[in-house]
Amino acid sequence: MGYIRLRLGPSWRKFHLMPLLYYLKYFVQTAVKWNIRLAWFTVINDMRGEWKYQLRTSRIDDLKSLTITGENLRNGDIYLGSNYFLLEKSFRQIKDTGMKGLVDFGCGKGRVLIVAARFGFTKITGVEFARELCELAEKNVAVNRSRYPRAIFSVLHMDAVDYKVEPDDEVFFFYNPFNHLVLIRVIRNIQASLKTHPRKVHVIYLFPQLKILFEKTGFTEIFHYKKMDTEEISIFTNTGAAS
Repeated sequence: MGYIRLRLGPSWRKFHLMPLLYYLKYFVQTAVKWNIRLAWFTVINDMRGEWKYQLRTSRIDDLKSLTITGENLRNGDIYLGSNYFLLEKSFRQIKDTGMKGLVDFGCGKGRVLIVAARFGFTKITGVEFARELCELAEKNVAVNRSRYPRAIFSVLHMDAVDYKVEPDDEVFFFYNPFNHLVLIRVIRNIQASLKTHPRKVHVIYLFPQLKILFEKTGFTEIFHYKKMDTEEISIFTNTGAAS
């Protein structure tokens, strides 16, 4: 493990980071695929977030190398943690709603779960179909549990389409985790829960390539943010829901 000192603000001191070669590789890959500006933004926010939340969630994983539950491996994507900047910006948009129950579909190593706890969520559920990622998420939750004593964390090793949406699930988080075939089934599960237990909910969708599926199924976009053409947030609520 490497150590590095960065002069990026008075609160920054000494960081225990993932091997620096990984961040260098991550920077180069992003710069080649997009541009240097985006690479710097992505890597520096990842480093800041890992330090701030005391996590180890940065490494990219190919799902084909993991043990998968369910039939939807072909419909999944690589594991890549959500950008901390976008995460925090998303949660700030809904912080005054009073909502406390969050479900992260495709929770990976648990990054969103811990950030959600910091923003006051108390019932926090991660759904992940890769066993190894679930185990890492549980470890990250265990390390942080004492910092958020009011939060009840659940990491469920299961396919997203098999998750039964509960009446106190109020915010649903997606970081473009799967294709339209899976997403539409998950949306239908959310709709079924709303029909049985009417309530207002929010959907946070990062890198929203399939946002049209929410728009076509009764959700209204209430917030949109885009930075450098690739870093994007859409937040939806259910149309006509009672406040």
